[in-house]
Amino acid sequence: MIGLLIAGFAGLIIVIYATDLIVKARARARRLRRMSGRLAAAAARAEQQHRQRQAASSASRALTSVLPAINRPPGDPAHRPVPPTPDRDHPRPARSRARTPGS
Repeated sequence: MIGLLIAGFAGLIIVIYATDLIVKARARARRLRRMSGRLAAAAARAEQQHRQRQAASSASRALTSVLPAINRPPGDPAHRPVPPTPDRDHPRPARSRARTPGS
């Protein structure tokens, strides 16, 4: 009778262990399916972006071959350097607000 009880207890442990392995395997399979779905979606987005970049690049090349850049002579105002302005290139030093004696 005691031997049968021990055998039943050992069988119960084996069944619980097998159930745990099955549950973990199913969870892992679900997780892998979700990850592969996300990976496929990301690959599709990357492929679409790549096609858009290639289309934009070829359109840019086609436009440049039809309408080349305008070459201006060196004396043209567009080639002259912009003179520095005090406000933009060299800001004035901050005036001190400290009081001087006698003021």
